[in-house]
Amino acid sequence: MDNMKTRIALTEFIDELIYRVVLANRHLSDAAELPDSEYKTLRLVAKNGKVNMRQVADFLGVSMPRATKIADNLVVQEYIKRESGKDRRCVELHLDIRGEKAIEEAFKTHQDLSEAILTPLSPEERETMR
Repeated sequence: MDNMKTRIALTEFIDELIYRVVLANRHLSDAAELPDSEYKTLRLVAKNGKVNMRQVADFLGVSMPRATKIADNLVVQEYIKRESGKDRRCVELHLDIRGEKAIEEAFKTHQDLSEAILTPLSPEERETMR
């Protein structure tokens, strides 16, 4: 019976954790004042330093024209910039200054939200999660 209670408690905890993570992710894109697809693209560029349109499309699970539209919006808002090499068909996306600031703010918000998500855990459990 104790095993069943433990499993139920663990399941409830995991459900709550998933719910909080979903809310936290929504909050991060809201904090950046960007639609989810643009915020995810910004994070992808920040993580990799530079990405091409194929990587954006694959990461988001969208078509190349849709990925281009998302990048266009981020370029217009000065979150990212485009650079082309010798082959003009190959365009790389890099963070612009505004994008760097947005990612830094999102990182701070992420840290705060992570602490809130981990609050139900004991100090030892929290340390294990870090």
